[in-house]
This record gives sequence, structure tokens and C-alpha cells, in this order.
Amino acid sequence: VVIDTGWRGRPGLGEADPFATAPVVVSQRVMNPRQSPAPIECRGVACAWLDGPGGPGSRLLVYTATQRPHGFRDELAALYRIDPAHITVIAPAVGGGFGGKTSRTPEERIMPFLARRLGRPVTWIETRSEYMAASNQGRGERIDLELAGTADGRILALRGDLVKDAGAYPITGAVLPGAWTAPGTAGCYDIAHIEFRARSVATNRAATSAFRGAGRAPW
Repeated sequence: VVIDTGWRGRPGLGEADPFATAPVVVSQRVMNPRQSPAPIECRGVACAWLDGPGGPGSRLLVYTATQRPHGFRDELAALYRIDPAHITVIAPAVGGGFGGKTSRTPEERIMPFLARRLGRPVTWIETRSEYMAASNQGRGERIDLELAGTADGRILALRGDLVKDAGAYPITGAVLPGAWTAPGTAGCYDIAHIEFRARSVATNRAATSAFRGAGRAPW
């Protein structure tokens, strides 16, 4: 499965191909390996259905180690088709999230279903080895870069081609190249001509998601 953003750019050198006409053209392949956010505590969720305005079992209470309680609440509301006002998400102090605690994993989202199915509160606490094997990871990119420039060091054009390993469950990591990497391709430099292509590929590995500098780490 490939999610292809296609080529994006801001041509600034007229019709001429700068990579064919520039005095100097250099290229390099950069591997940005997978990394683990490795927070102090692993993932953990405790939840229960309580009586509420909609009747018995109409209110959901969730304790979870997340860095985005409001976003997690809204996503649970959409998934279970209930009013967000009937969900309370409590996030204890999180010992480092770094993007790895966005609560977009299947294990966290299925917990309310299990609590409803069993008719009682449920708790899931992940072990460190489980976290390393199955939780969200960062990076996982192969980047081919070309620079066209002058002999005195002025960069005329930049071409980037990025392949993103999105993992088995494409989530945040799959969209980072198009949403975050592409707009920042030039960084702080004045480059008249930029081309950028990104492909996110589904694999049989753990999902990739946000991690510090999400989408900007390739450059």
C-alpha cells in the first residue's frame, strides 16, 4: 500500500531544468532509522461505563497515560458515537510524551469496547518489552536528495524524494511527509527551485507516528 503525495515545489528558475544546467550537482541518500520515544511509563488505560444523562452506562470514564486528553476524548466520541460531553479522560502526569503518547493505537481505543462487553471496569498496563515491540515508533525514512548550485556555493535547486515506513497501521506517521516535511523543505535557506516527493508505505512493522521534531527530522 502506497500513499503518494506526488511532486510539490516552487519553481523559480524559468523553464530550464536546474539539475541539467547547474555547474554543480550533488546527491546523497540518507537513512533516518526508526526510533522509540521511550517514555518513562509505558501505555496504560483504565476505563468504565458509568450512569449518566443518557441512562445507565451512558458516560465513559477513562484514565490513560496520554499527552493529548482532549484529542483522545474526541476520537473516542467519534469511534463509539457518543457525545464528547459524556466522556471524561483523565491524564495523570506523563513522564515524557515526545509525540509517542498521542493515544492513536488500537490497544488504547479498544478498551471502552471491552469494558462495555464485560459490563465492568477494565485496566490494561503495558510492559516495557510490549512497548518496544508494538507501540508507536518514530522516523523510518529513506531520503534521496539532490542539490544543484554554483561553484561558489550558492544553492539553486533542491530535490527530495522520501519513502516513509508507515508500519502496519498507517496513522500520523503516514501523513507527516506531506503535511510537515514538504512545507519545510527549504528550511531557512533561500532556494529558488524546490521539488519534493513523498511516499508512505504500509509494512508489517509497528506503526510510525509523531516523535520530537515530527516531520522535520529528515532535514
